[in-house]
Order: sequence, then structure tokens, then C-alpha cells
Amino acid sequence: MLHLVFTIVMAGCGIASWRIYFRYQKSFGPNVSAFAMMQQLRKAKNPDGTWFLVESVVGIAAGLGLFVLLFIR
Repeated sequence: MLHLVFTIVMAGCGIASWRIYFRYQKSFGPNVSAFAMMQQLRKAKNPDGTWFLVESVVGIAAGLGLFVLLFIR
């Protein structure tokens, strides 16, 4: 059951981050990395930059949780 929860959380965070990235891709240019875009959005006090950061951290944590579950069972 925990595998399913981590997978859904990781997929949801990935889709949400993807949506934010492609929303701002036109204004920042196609060659800007997601990390640089997140930093610029946060410097501009745009709440999407903070959400981008939170979604990335939660998605990475869910992925690490799935990796740890591989070795527990």
C-alpha cells in the first residue's frame, strides 16, 4: 500500500512541476534549467517558484522512499 502512495505522490509532483515549468518556459527561454527558473521565480517573489521547490523536494522524497522500500521487503 505504501508503494502505491509513494508512486502517486511522485507522479503528482512531477506533473505539477512539469505544468509550472512549461507555463514559464516561454518567458525564460528554452535553454533555462528548471533549477535556474525556480531561483528566478523565487527572487521575483512569485509563489509558483516556492511551489516548484516544494513539489520537487516532495517528489524526490517519495522517490527515495520507494528506493528504501525496495530493500526493506
